[in-house]
Amino acid sequence: MNYVQWPPWRGQLATESGGLRQRNLHWGSLTTYGTTTTGLNGNCSYPDYGHGSTDEYYCTSWELVDTDSYQQCYDTGGTPSPGEGTGPAPQTQPSNPCQDSESLSKNDDFKAKMADLKGKVTQNYESAYTVTGTTYQAFQGEPNTAGVALNITAPINGLIHSHYTGLLSIFSPDDMYAIVGIYKENKMVDPKTFSLGVVTASGTQYLLYIDDLDKFKKFADYITNTGSFDLYSIA
Repeated sequence: MNYVQWPPWRGQLATESGGLRQRNLHWGSLTTYGTTTTGLNGNCSYPDYGHGSTDEYYCTSWELVDTDSYQQCYDTGGTPSPGEGTGPAPQTQPSNPCQDSESLSKNDDFKAKMADLKGKVTQNYESAYTVTGTTYQAFQGEPNTAGVALNITAPINGLIHSHYTGLLSIFSPDDMYAIVGIYKENKMVDPKTFSLGVVTASGTQYLLYIDDLDKFKKFADYITNTGSFDLYSIA
């Protein structure tokens, strides 16, 4: 799974662990692609495969998306410089949640609902919206209780919710159970484009995506069968 900071125009890829790919989108983050990393104009980094000038051929897709802000580049498998050898085998480019969140950033209704949730983080309850096409259904949790009961009767495209003061500044374990439950109950229109959003009282906003459905299925089966998950395991 991937999570991106909202709004989506602030940076790049971060780390991968346990089958869950994480995108923090903070300026200056380091990428785990390649054996080491090399700075790019002091703002972010790109893979350094140790092949001298050929590294440029394997990292040609940096894109300036805002002042001092770059999106992730991937190994393109380009032709190396003469005398430098063949270089590493091309990597498979991961799915790009930045593009998905960029699309949502142009959706006025979605932006309005995210702004609405941001205004509710000072309340003592969680708020949520299920997203089905252009339809948003609102839900409200109980006072001083982490969580919100949902009534999902048909497949949805996504779910966004708030964390009030004192709750986590990112997705909680219960949020992971929720996305697994929605998937297991066949309540996702398309798991590959489904998004789970959170807005918190700490000022953070994230969107979570599934980028490897096979790994997610294993993750979902494990949670369903054991009722728990290991935060430190590697899939």
